[in-house]
Amino acid sequence: PDIIYIGNIRDEATMRAALTATELGTFVRTTFHTINAVQTIVRIVNFFPPHLHDEIRMQLSMILKGTVSLRLLPRKDGQGVVLALEILFVNSAVSALIRDNKPFQLPSVMQTGRNVGMQTFSDELTRLAVKGIITAEDAYMKAVDKADIETKFQLAGLSLDFKKKAEE
Repeated sequence: PDIIYIGNIRDEATMRAALTATELGTFVRTTFHTINAVQTIVRIVNFFPPHLHDEIRMQLSMILKGTVSLRLLPRKDGQGVVLALEILFVNSAVSALIRDNKPFQLPSVMQTGRNVGMQTFSDELTRLAVKGIITAEDAYMKAVDKADIETKFQLAGLSLDFKKKAEE
């Protein structure tokens, strides 16, 4: 097949089959129950025993094209939910970080890759809060990196008053 969709990879055998199919030229799309791009890459590597991690990172750095992480958040107007996305495209910098076991540096590459469509959850949550689509409090509560989103809120002029009230 040209494309394989795997609903959710849950074991090493399925992960190995997906990696092999990708290496053979098949486009493989799958889902993971992870919170962001960094955790997705770590999860893929951790399907395998530790003595294979370097090999899997090398393989992944050559075949992964990108990750899209998503969350649904309540709309500020109460009219349903809105989709928030974190997008990572694999370029040479991302590939090197995966290969060198430095996934914690991926958010900075996503921030510098905005011009090619990459974005972190902090960027997307801040954008949605600034536009008034979601509340600043909901954005903050769903953020993975609280310090990063606090900085983005300050730069965007968003109030953190809800945080002060919760701490009292």
